Amino acid sequence: AQPYSELRVTLAPATEAEQGALLEAVAQLGAQLHGQPLKLSIGAVVAGFERTLTDFGHDVTLTTPQPQDMATTQGGFIARFTASASAQASFSPVRLTAGPADADSWTWQIRTGGLYAALTYDASFADMDGSWAADAVHRLASRLIVNGVDGDTFAPQAAVTRAELTAMVVRALGLPTETDAAAAFGDVDPERWYASIVATAAREGLVQGDADGRFRPDAPISRQETAALLLRALQWVGAAPAAGTDDALRGFADAHRIAPWARTAIADAVSAGLLQGDPAGRLQPQADITRAEAAAMLVRLLERMGAN
Repeated sequence: AQPYSELRVTLAPATEAEQGALLEAVAQLGAQLHGQPLKLSIGAVVAGFERTLTDFGHDVTLTTPQPQDMATTQGGFIARFTASASAQASFSPVRLTAGPADADSWTWQIRTGGLYAALTYDASFADMDGSWAADAVHRLASRLIVNGVDGDTFAPQAAVTRAELTAMVVRALGLPTETDAAAAFGDVDPERWYASIVATAAREGLVQGDADGRFRPDAPISRQETAALLLRALQWVGAAPAAGTDDALRGFADAHRIAPWARTAIADAVSAGLLQGDPAGRLQPQADITRAEAAAMLVRLLERMGAN
């Protein structure tokens, strides 16, 4: 490929039709739109000709003013809006590294152009009242990083599948997914909701298959598998923690139950504060992780990433 001589970033207002579709989707979600949605595109000038880039191949960092009507609003975020004749309209959160608490501007990372909007959303679930993970779930759900099992229920004690946790991590990283992404694993049905998410995660090196090359998307994910995935996410954003040692595991009564392949990942995750033991001093590395535990670990991941 020829090197480009210039990159051109274009911000334009949404068309009337785009704004109408976006406002309808905002209303259906129950969110609030702040400011005006913006259509962003990036073009590379090669040999004197400009070519629009659909996937930049790496993060592009932008700093934009915060909408004036968000000055006193907490929990705002930026999302990419997607709508087509063949797919339901949806919002994908963008990774922010600075936000309303820091300044009157946002610094955000994107990998593709499109229509972007500043939103606030107050998610709530009836079964999270009084839960130890209520704050973590509210924070993540209000940024569209985690979803409920239905509109009113989060099911905090239910197990998380490998596909579900992969989706949470992909959203936390702000990675765009494409419906026509090539399948990475033979046991991932291209018609399932998670197909493009798993393909994106595999492409970015976030997930791996088992010894037989299977992903097992609907299987529950263990705490040690979760630790390995979250560490890869930290590595992906360039925030990998210092390597842990076996000293980090000595205080846990069941450290001997950690699979050999996961021992380094568990030590790193404990040292980084991503993984904690239970009140009995156990890591339970091979136990299935619950949805509440996944939310708590994802919040710790975002904090380690420096994300807003």
